[in-house]
Amino acid sequence: MGSNRILIYDTEGTLGRRLPAELAKCGVEALWCGHLATAQAMLEQGGANVLLALPCVDGRGIDLVAWVRERGLDTPVLVATPAEELELRVKALDLGACDYLVQPFDAVELVARIETVQMRGVALGRRMVQRGRLTLDVEVGHLGDGVRSTRLTRTERQLFSVLMEHRDRPVSKRRLKDALGASAELTDNAVEVTIHRLRAKARDVGLNIRTYRGFGYQLEGA
Repeated sequence: MGSNRILIYDTEGTLGRRLPAELAKCGVEALWCGHLATAQAMLEQGGANVLLALPCVDGRGIDLVAWVRERGLDTPVLVATPAEELELRVKALDLGACDYLVQPFDAVELVARIETVQMRGVALGRRMVQRGRLTLDVEVGHLGDGVRSTRLTRTERQLFSVLMEHRDRPVSKRRLKDALGASAELTDNAVEVTIHRLRAKARDVGLNIRTYRGFGYQLEGA
């Protein structure tokens, strides 16, 4: 992990109080912050290389995830939620989180997830994906052909970029889950809901996402 510093944004302190000591045993420096303005200032000043946010149902935590992307920061963002909070995890991914953990988890799993999202960030550094007349700006989610355009959420653009790269064959749900960096906790139903939203937006630019039962989804018209 090198000289990485992890910022843990936990307004309740449930994990923020104990995780820094546990991460220190893994050779990772971590700081706990429970105040939004302080966390924002630290991130803007480059005081942390990775953000772990604990979003709550009342919106605390989610606001910082959204702010990081609105400010254009490239800080990898992880979120940690209870197992039953599927909608909250999907929302966090839509707003810009790179990956998530399901509570409870240990420091070793967290370190492994951090290393994964950092390597993914290097591998997926390309911003523009182009196929035929269509261009997808992966960073801001703009999809268009120079005449028609639409805007995709972060989750939608991640899935759509995979469909664009595999336009000659169907893409399985498992492959789409992998593109989100999500574990098996993200259900097939959650992928189907995202595809449903994405299919409607694809029509805005003259495309179709076809379902091949048992095989997955394929982008047509690109």
